[in-house]
Amino acid sequence: HGVDPLVKGILSKTIGADFQQVHLNFGWLFNDEVRRGERSGAYRMSIGYSRRVTTSMVFVADLVRREEREDDVEENLFETGLRYQLTPLLVLTGGLGFGFGDESPDVRALIGFQFAF
Repeated sequence: HGVDPLVKGILSKTIGADFQQVHLNFGWLFNDEVRRGERSGAYRMSIGYSRRVTTSMVFVADLVRREEREDDVEENLFETGLRYQLTPLLVLTGGLGFGFGDESPDVRALIGFQFAF
């Protein structure tokens, strides 16, 4: 219900000469209409590493910590994946994550695409 804006910040730092990067992503979700058992806001944070594999492919690994809207529900994941630039305007991604901690999912698979126009 309502509008729940997400404010996000992304920091990246290139290390080394062969396109290696470290990343820090942080987001805050504002819960506009809080219901019983929900938080008024929740954070999402990840720290990661990426490295070019080929001119078109990048390997990514990260640790993710996020709160869900429900009170006392947090997820922890270790994720790895690949980002492949099919054309200058189209990027495909795929990844696999493994959870650790009580409320974390055992496994999470991710697929995605990005198209610039």
